[in-house]
Amino acid sequence: MSTPHDDASELVRNTAFAYWDAWNSYDADKVLAFLEPSYRGVEEERIRRDIGRTQSFNAKLRLTEESPPVRLESAHWEIFLTMRTPIDMRRIRMTFLVGEDRYWITFSGQVE
Repeated sequence: MSTPHDDASELVRNTAFAYWDAWNSYDADKVLAFLEPSYRGVEEERIRRDIGRTQSFNAKLRLTEESPPVRLESAHWEIFLTMRTPIDMRRIRMTFLVGEDRYWITFSGQVE
């Protein structure tokens, strides 16, 4: 039997991979729809530019889960992924704000 924590963990994981699937389809509007509104405002220009670059090289990003989603505090979660690009490998941290009906991405970026 799954617990609410297990369900939330799986939804965070699914949201993370759906975000990167949208990125790999070069759909900036769909990618941006995953982002919490204030974070979207800060990141929109960079994301559109980076998706354009990725598309111009017809590149696809491959992601694997490095560690399972972890609850940071009541409604905040994080997950670490490994991203393989055509030229390198990166460690990605994503954070989420979990609402009643929505899992917003509040950060997605490379970390050491």
